[in-house]
Amino acid sequence: MNKLSQKFMAGILVILSVSTCASALLNAGFVDKYYLHQKKKSLSEICGRLMEAVDDGVPYEEAIREIEAENKVIAVSADSRSSDNDMINYEIRDAFQVKGVGFQKFWLWEEDYKEVMRGKNRIRLYSQEKLNYSLLVEYAAGDSRLFSVAMILPDIKDAVRIMNACTVSISFLTILLSLLFIFILVRRVTAPLKQFDAFAASMGRNEFHPLEIHTNDELERAAANLNAMGNQITAYQKSLQNKKEQMEQLLDNVAHDLKTPVSLIRLYADGIKDGLDDGTFLDTIMQQSSQMDRMINRLLFLTRIEKKEPSLEPYDLSDMLQDILESCTPLSKEQNLEFVPDIQAQTVVTTNGEWMESVFSNLITNAVKYASGHKIWITLQKNAEQVVFIIKNECRKEHLNLEKIWDPYYVGEQSRNKHLSGTGLGLTMVKKMVQKLNCEITCTLEDEMLSFILKIPLD
Repeated sequence: MNKLSQKFMAGILVILSVSTCASALLNAGFVDKYYLHQKKKSLSEICGRLMEAVDDGVPYEEAIREIEAENKVIAVSADSRSSDNDMINYEIRDAFQVKGVGFQKFWLWEEDYKEVMRGKNRIRLYSQEKLNYSLLVEYAAGDSRLFSVAMILPDIKDAVRIMNACTVSISFLTILLSLLFIFILVRRVTAPLKQFDAFAASMGRNEFHPLEIHTNDELERAAANLNAMGNQITAYQKSLQNKKEQMEQLLDNVAHDLKTPVSLIRLYADGIKDGLDDGTFLDTIMQQSSQMDRMINRLLFLTRIEKKEPSLEPYDLSDMLQDILESCTPLSKEQNLEFVPDIQAQTVVTTNGEWMESVFSNLITNAVKYASGHKIWITLQKNAEQVVFIIKNECRKEHLNLEKIWDPYYVGEQSRNKHLSGTGLGLTMVKKMVQKLNCEITCTLEDEMLSFILKIPLD
């Protein structure tokens, strides 16, 4: 038995034991007094009805018979005109004996008699010790007579002792049954708690083992919530691990891409210093510096995308797309490519113009870079719910891994040849900007046709 079970069992045992003792003490010290109080109250009500009947003119013998028939009492009367207290006592005692009630101890004290005759009822308890009962008698005066109404009370102390004995026996049995029930119940509670403890320990070791608790109560719901939390933490840890790996890869790629121009700049600078310049060294240095500047600017822009919330304004995407295609025409002709546009006019949406222009530019230059055919198909259409932008070009499947196409510094193939060369950040920026703008973008490659599909909601 574990410590929690021991605490439960000890607590229940103390509660039941204290309750039993308190019940026994209460019975012994209070029940008899409360019982007597209630009987006095009942006797006073009965005596009051008797006196009301007498006052209403009912003959006292008839009133006594009615009261005795309706209640478990014995009522008698004596002539109150006599001033001899002893005589009245004997008369009352004889009247009770005629009705079968004998007193071992009985006496109406003279002071009580005087008070009764002044209109104040008196109640006296006569304990019949050898007979194990008592007589509760109320005295009242009316119609020149002294009325005595008696109620027989059993010896309540004996009843309390019997009651306490029964209470202790029943409580002892109740304690045993309660302990058995509590033991079973506590085991049902503590068994899942052990699993919770093991779950917490495993999560501390970065291990997630789902809880298997089927109690159909709050513990099962708690287990379900912990399992959901464990899944979220595991997914978050995997995401952090992926982010870490991406960051390491990013740093490696940045170092790799910066190392080459830095080395060339140093090499050509040394050549100029040694007088070996053939007139092209400064141009090469400027070219490599520009490449480094573009790379750094793209990295900074990628960082700003993560932190910045874009401002939104209405923009005509059709005009924006036409301008981008015109600016990319020289590059397409250089690559012997033809743009085939299908652009719906006046396609106005609420978005961030700078970011959307960057998205279109990156997707178009990406298509030019990866196209293996001679055409690039561009579609911009608007329906009731959204604007759909599609750009398609022929592409050799072996050059691309669609699972990595959105990763930083992925440029299409491991060799990073000049024909496919680039910073490898364009599609990464596209993905992040699209997500920030609450848009959706997908990429497919079917039958050597590479397609990017951008969906821009109108709301």
